[in-house]
Amino acid sequence: MRGKAIRRLIGLGFIFSLFVTIQHKISFAADSEEGGLTELIKKDSERIIGLLKNGQPEKKAIKRIKCGSVMIAAYAEHLLTSGKKEASLIAIREAALAVSKDVSAKKYANADKIAKTLLNPGKASTASYKAGELVKLSKLDVDTLMSQYVKTVSGGLNMEADIRSASKSAAKVPAQDIALRVKITADLMMTMEPDSGFLGGKKTKAAWVQFCKDMSGAAGEVMTNIPSGGKKLQSAFLKLDGTCTACHNIFKE
Repeated sequence: MRGKAIRRLIGLGFIFSLFVTIQHKISFAADSEEGGLTELIKKDSERIIGLLKNGQPEKKAIKRIKCGSVMIAAYAEHLLTSGKKEASLIAIREAALAVSKDVSAKKYANADKIAKTLLNPGKASTASYKAGELVKLSKLDVDTLMSQYVKTVSGGLNMEADIRSASKSAAKVPAQDIALRVKITADLMMTMEPDSGFLGGKKTKAAWVQFCKDMSGAAGEVMTNIPSGGKKLQSAFLKLDGTCTACHNIFKE
């Protein structure tokens, strides 16, 4: 009887330990997501300000600026919809959208002026905020959104290469930044469609939506496993790389 009781206590202890570990990971992911997105707003704002070059951007930088500005707006919107109701976040969202629109209209000097307010946004009326319309308002296309994934030498953020590298070995990559950017990319893509549309066969809206969900879920697993590192994080990146490859095999043009 005593042996059974001890085994039961050991079992309960293991279950409790597992529960605590899972809760810690969930808490870490939630806390890191908020802090990580706030940091990405700063990083990406600095990046597009640099690319704008005081209103005289290089032609090859236009796509990166548009992508970056919409991503900044999406970071702010995600924080807002997660319950962080701050007028400054609304101001960031509106300013980032304005940068995207001005760049599209070739009003580079004005885009540069507005971009510089992203680091000190002030406040905006909550009445101006309406969630879920970033793609419509910015007229973002998939090719522009995915430009951040290309290699650094081509003006991107090296995300595709970093994901693949981290899936094969314990390579040092900015795991949190990658996971959050992928998650926000997936959120935006849910309201988009391939630049050539849904052509039937395997290229259906249902397949697209499922790939977006898989992409977001895999990014979440990367976030959850950052504290563990090692093989668990590598495995999470392998799953993320697999979702990217599966989507590309059908929809990449």
